[in-house]
Amino acid sequence: MTASLTLNRDINSDRGILGTLATAEGQEVCKTLELPWRNNLPNVSCIVPGTYTIIPYASDKHPHAFHVTEVPGRSAVLIHAGNYVEHSQGCILVGESWQIMGCPKQLAVADSRKTLRNILEQSPAGFRLTIY
Repeated sequence: MTASLTLNRDINSDRGILGTLATAEGQEVCKTLELPWRNNLPNVSCIVPGTYTIIPYASDKHPHAFHVTEVPGRSAVLIHAGNYVEHSQGCILVGESWQIMGCPKQLAVADSRKTLRNILEQSPAGFRLTIY
């Protein structure tokens, strides 16, 4: 993986945003799931598009994650494992593919822990992320 990645928000809906994380050269890294846009409000909205420094992060709740630094008007925004948009409080969830699953049926990303582990192995020091 390279030191710079992009996140293209491919599908926007009031149920969530499906995106694709890719290298600067356009090679897909994984799929993403975020909360819908709600004016950048903490815990209920995805973050504003821009370029961010991403650094490794660990806590009791998220022992394997990345911290998205310097998000305007926000703190504690992470890239972490999770399947459903309800697992995000403004964070970016990663997975191998987009899915519709659960009961009731909802947007999801599959194989999230495995995907996050792969990103951490490829970018142990972090990376730059540009969100479109």
